Amino acid sequence: MNTIRIRTGMLLVGLLALGVEPGATQSSPGLAALTVPDDRLPPSCRLNPVEPMAPIGARRGAMVIARNSEPNPLISRERRVVEETRRLVDGAPPEPDGPPLTPRGAARWASRWAEDVVAAYRATYRQTDGSLITVFAIQFSDERLAPPEAPVGTRSAARGTNSRIVLGPSVVLISAGASSDCFRAIENYVRSVR
Repeated sequence: MNTIRIRTGMLLVGLLALGVEPGATQSSPGLAALTVPDDRLPPSCRLNPVEPMAPIGARRGAMVIARNSEPNPLISRERRVVEETRRLVDGAPPEPDGPPLTPRGAARWASRWAEDVVAAYRATYRQTDGSLITVFAIQFSDERLAPPEAPVGTRSAARGTNSRIVLGPSVVLISAGASSDCFRAIENYVRSVR
């Protein structure tokens, strides 16, 4: 009996040392699982191709690059990307009561908005008419933090047709100018991810 208690206690100490909370939900499928396979999309819709970095000039032994293309889809733990994606998914956080914040204070306040977000995802799909559909997702450290509705008091920047889906600790926002076969195919696929 004492041996069992000691082993259980050691297990709890080990889990806490690793940063795992007892009772915390393990992560759902990774954010990469949100990318819709080509065979699940209508022919008029594809993942927007990444334009390769193009040289704009060359000097003896050196090349100058026009711009740095981001991958599509993009999965990031970078703080700036996480903060930006959280604002796109949940809207901007309400500002605190009191005098207006300085730019630095506003940046610090906004960064708190992403404290419990561990990763962000973004994928853009292009339809043959040139219109875009974007999938944004944030993955929280715990699924109890993933709200089915945008938090009260936030200011959403999402316009057009939107669909909000919660998958375990991840909140996904699919955004387009208007509903289409492509939008519905992406939405149906994301809802099927488990």
